[in-house]
Amino acid sequence: MHYNSTIVGGALWDIRKNLDPKLADRIVYRSAQNYLTPLSGFTDMRNAVTLAAKSLKVSKADLATIAKAFDAHGIERGWEQKGGTHDATTLAGNVLPAYEVYGGAVDEQAAQIDGDVYAIGHGDAVAWGAGSAGFGITVGRFDKKHQHELAQKDAYLLDPSLDGGRIVFTRITADGIGVYGAGDKGQGPIRKIVDTPDADETEPVTDHGALAYIRTTADGEQDVMLRKADGTTVDVTPEAGTKAAHLAMKHGTIAWAGGDGTWVYVYDIATGTTQSKRIASPLFSYVSDLQITSDRVFWRETGGFLIPSTKFMSAPLGDLSKAAKLSKPSSAYIAQFSVTDDYFAYASYDAWGAIGSWTGPMKAQVARTADIVAGTGVYTRVSCSSVAQLAPSLGDGQRIAWLDTSAAATDVVTRKTFAGTCE
Repeated sequence: MHYNSTIVGGALWDIRKNLDPKLADRIVYRSAQNYLTPLSGFTDMRNAVTLAAKSLKVSKADLATIAKAFDAHGIERGWEQKGGTHDATTLAGNVLPAYEVYGGAVDEQAAQIDGDVYAIGHGDAVAWGAGSAGFGITVGRFDKKHQHELAQKDAYLLDPSLDGGRIVFTRITADGIGVYGAGDKGQGPIRKIVDTPDADETEPVTDHGALAYIRTTADGEQDVMLRKADGTTVDVTPEAGTKAAHLAMKHGTIAWAGGDGTWVYVYDIATGTTQSKRIASPLFSYVSDLQITSDRVFWRETGGFLIPSTKFMSAPLGDLSKAAKLSKPSSAYIAQFSVTDDYFAYASYDAWGAIGSWTGPMKAQVARTADIVAGTGVYTRVSCSSVAQLAPSLGDGQRIAWLDTSAAATDVVTRKTFAGTCE
């Protein structure tokens, strides 16, 4: 932001030098008061200044001076696509990821992917700050241009999960928090799944018709609930005083972070048995994400005393005692990841970037899951785009989506295959 502001500042200074300074000040002040929002970008600034000048009925020569100043600093329509490298298809432009605005245990992934369907949870910082319906979900298919927006007045819809033909998500209103869904690959009407008056239901995950979610009651208890495909509901954590977060479910297994966030729990749906394991450094670290493949559970531990570091852990689903740190990446900071049976993808800052220094943009990298577990993995690039790549989200095969800033905005983009090398 501080680097970018000098670009706009240079254009505005040129305007002030070449117009009457008092008039220039009035134009800029009016543009900020009437035409800009906290989410405005470079071209929005140009448009705002131009509209403000027109509202003050300036001359055509003054308007030409304003246009020349912005042109000289490269602030013109379509400038975003003129620089850098772009090698992906944009699914959603200028996105504000829900996890960045809402926080909590919302999945840190650019999109949820199931086959040819994707769902993007996003927020609107201006609407959110004003207390209106500031979160929605964009649903689409990779092979079609049409997208459908799931949104409701005076409700936040976020944290989607996909399963075959349906999407489930958390719905937050003034009256309560519950789990809702939409069929027909997200194109159907929004319907209630579970929303009880005496509890909040959050973090829904769905797989093969089953639904898991966290039920929080007024006393602070957080139970993991399983609603099976036949409609019966089971309390997976019936003991008193339970806490749960970062829920995951796949391949007949549920996993979550429990206790004070330093425990990993794995529940086998078929046998009804639960395993648990505390992380090795509970004093300074906690579990901040979990994901499941057909035979393993992976989780992210976030910690560090001065520098916020990340390490990735994995264990066989049948034996948490065999948990081990992935040897690669050997060092990661404020990192995000996605894993399938075939591939493991991550994006991370370096140590200097983690403490706020600019050392270059994050780049998403990927390797085969089996090789990473074996300690022999070789990471290659997901994309050769020139700026930041965050929150990678893997689908079938090499299908991947991520947050990309190559167009000077945060876009959700996708590729069918990984770039590999970028030489």
